[in-house]
Amino acid sequence: MPSTSQTKQLQIRQATVHDAETIALIQIASFKAACGTTLPASFRSVSLADSIAAFARRLAENNSFVWLVERDDEALGFVWMGESRDMDEEPNATAEIFDIHVIPSAVGKGLGSLLLKQALAQATRMHFSECTAWVTMQNHYAKMFYRDRAFVDDLGSVTCPLDSEPLAKMRFRLRIA
Repeated sequence: MPSTSQTKQLQIRQATVHDAETIALIQIASFKAACGTTLPASFRSVSLADSIAAFARRLAENNSFVWLVERDDEALGFVWMGESRDMDEEPNATAEIFDIHVIPSAVGKGLGSLLLKQALAQATRMHFSECTAWVTMQNHYAKMFYRDRAFVDDLGSVTCPLDSEPLAKMRFRLRIA
């Protein structure tokens, strides 16, 4: 008979402002594992305190959704989504996945797909017809993740200024309705 720890189910729950530190730690660990030193130094040097404060603000604004996936009260990953911030999108038509991150030890176990499914279900409930996701050019794992789930590169790109170093991103798109 399997032990209790082997039979524990994953839980997905909506995050609260009290989860800001957990979310920040997951994001930092995930970015380091996925991109290593390929990200600009100014991006890699963002402090944990600044990241926690940013997530606390986002969670308090209550204009987007963040879900955590957990097992045995251990947070393994999160997804953050809401209405697209892109100026070239029709209002109320497009959702955006702002972040999906999974702790490095849980990568490859289907958690990212589970979180994406949660976000797409929310986007459908909100009557969005499409969903986009911006991915840093250096994050080959994320690009593969979205392509493997039928997202297509829509040729949208942007370069975000980070101090003196730019961060190039590309946009993926999925039709959901």
